[in-house]
Amino acid sequence: MLESGGIKNVLVVGCPRSGTTLLQSIIAAHPDVFSSPETHFFANSVGQRAERMFRLPPASWRERRLRIAHRVRVALNVTHARSCRHRLVEFLNDSGRPDLVAEVPALPLFLGPAARLYRSLGYRMTSESGKRIWLEKTPDHLHYLDAIDRYIPSAKVICVVRSGPDNVASMFDVAQKYSERWNPHYRTLDGCINRWLSAARDTAGQSGRDNRLFVAYEELASDPVGVAERVCHFIGIPYVPGMVDNRGSVFDQIVRDREPHKANVQEQIAPRNGTKFGQLFTPEQQAHVMQRLGDWPQRMNQLCAYEVNRHPAERPARFTVP
Repeated sequence: MLESGGIKNVLVVGCPRSGTTLLQSIIAAHPDVFSSPETHFFANSVGQRAERMFRLPPASWRERRLRIAHRVRVALNVTHARSCRHRLVEFLNDSGRPDLVAEVPALPLFLGPAARLYRSLGYRMTSESGKRIWLEKTPDHLHYLDAIDRYIPSAKVICVVRSGPDNVASMFDVAQKYSERWNPHYRTLDGCINRWLSAARDTAGQSGRDNRLFVAYEELASDPVGVAERVCHFIGIPYVPGMVDNRGSVFDQIVRDREPHKANVQEQIAPRNGTKFGQLFTPEQQAHVMQRLGDWPQRMNQLCAYEVNRHPAERPARFTVP
């Protein structure tokens, strides 16, 4: 289905450090696609990050009361007004359109009008850039697809999945290196495990839906052209040779200067799983990670394999989970 003015909306979501930026850069290299840095619009406007993204229990009675208040706020469609405005303004500035900031209200109190403004701004910038696909990549939006489905119901969503142990290791590693930019929960091993498990559960909840596509990081790293072809078919645009090789041309468009942890997106694409998990963690820590992850890594492998082959006549099945 085409959106307003013939614009289609596509989202890339997943656990942080799962390959979402790499996939975004490949898709954004398509001549029909407009993209920008992560917006975090729904995550900041709705809130509930600890509850949705980390599934952490309340640490105190005060926090329990606050969570109840937040649930009431969300049920009433009320935003975190200042955070909502901040993300809208940042979205426009990061996209090189500060001229549109005047359209953002001082306090966008209700999510419905704020989401419609967000959507219209994205469509407008896409149209004015001569494109017809608005690609929005915010990994955290995996946990806010309920709100996204409500306000952008025709959006197509690409869920990126990476091996649990390696994804946990990558999150833990980058959180140690760039601690000032990452939530404190990522600086603990269990925080990273909780984050991946939460992403796995919410990804599993999207299975079987026609407007969802699942991409395994291992597939992306080993066969980026095949993934690009499958993604283009899902979006409804022709694959353009050179998308993978030309991804560096959009790096400055989709990555901000304040995100040095994404610099490796420009490196040669190659499978990176296995090494960091063994280097970072002691045998005891590795055993702890595997015990906590349980059978979820295998379930994610099965999910990706199932979704790739669910409609083989429509989606080329290039990836088989061993």
